[in-house]
Amino acid sequence: MLTGVSGPEAACEALVEGGVEVVALKQGSEGCKIFTASETVVVPAFEVEVVDPTGAGDCFDAAFVVGLTESMSLEDTGKLANACGGLGATVQGPMEGCAWRADAFEFAGITDKSIGD
Repeated sequence: MLTGVSGPEAACEALVEGGVEVVALKQGSEGCKIFTASETVVVPAFEVEVVDPTGAGDCFDAAFVVGLTESMSLEDTGKLANACGGLGATVQGPMEGCAWRADAFEFAGITDKSIGD
């Protein structure tokens, strides 16, 4: 509706063509796709046992913002976001699955430069 095109990928591409710098398409158990003017990055999901998906999208969004504001690569940003979204779905309740920073980076397999190697 927002873009006037049909389909989620076409909508993401339309947003980028309209001047949005980065668009993330959450795809649940399929991971995510990140669109920019110069590239599309596909990041697979982490396999988790889903208990309650409530709040998982919020966890994904928060981690995605962290990745962008900390100038992480798009691939690592997607990994962190997928990790947080996945972890958010592993327990009952909308906030109970929010991962601590160090745990999220470890689960995603990313070195967190803010806490050293």
